[in-house]
Amino acid sequence: MSRPVVVSPEVGLASLPEAAPGLLVASAEPAALADAISGVLGDPRRAAELGARAARVAAERFDWSGIAAATREVYA
Repeated sequence: MSRPVVVSPEVGLASLPEAAPGLLVASAEPAALADAISGVLGDPRRAAELGARAARVAAERFDWSGIAAATREVYA
């Protein structure tokens, strides 16, 4: 299951890269946040593209072999 993401840097996602699977909008700008959410909700094709990219990025970044390798490095 894939879902598009609209995030704010204030919730710890400021490092979201430009090619990230979602939209980064400052929460201090409610109109911009509302526009981003409305834009995703109003454009099913864009939402599907963002969601598919989010799923792909999550699978690449958080696969079990990578998690195991990172855990081994912590305890090595």
